Amino acid sequence: MSDRAVIEGEVEQGPNEETPWTIDVQTVGDGSNPSSSTMKVFEMPARTDVTDDVTSGAMSESGTVITTETIKSLEENKRYLVEIYYTQAGSKRDNHFFIRCKEPT
Repeated sequence: MSDRAVIEGEVEQGPNEETPWTIDVQTVGDGSNPSSSTMKVFEMPARTDVTDDVTSGAMSESGTVITTETIKSLEENKRYLVEIYYTQAGSKRDNHFFIRCKEPT
């Protein structure tokens, strides 16, 4: 796992779930609060940009925590890459994690 991957690396989300995910960037760079957050969601392995199809709402920052747009309408048995871009102390940063769409067992 690269140092830009969040600790969880890969999370699961069901096809009927609508989830805003959070990441804490306190241990990134100088640990200062992020700003200007944006995101992209890619269907893997082709890395097809599906952001407009699977997100709604807006991102937010509170202290060192970034909350993504709500991620929804994922297709079962598919894997998605979520890339989060932000500014921290004047530096452009990005982190990522994967979502595997799976029905709960």
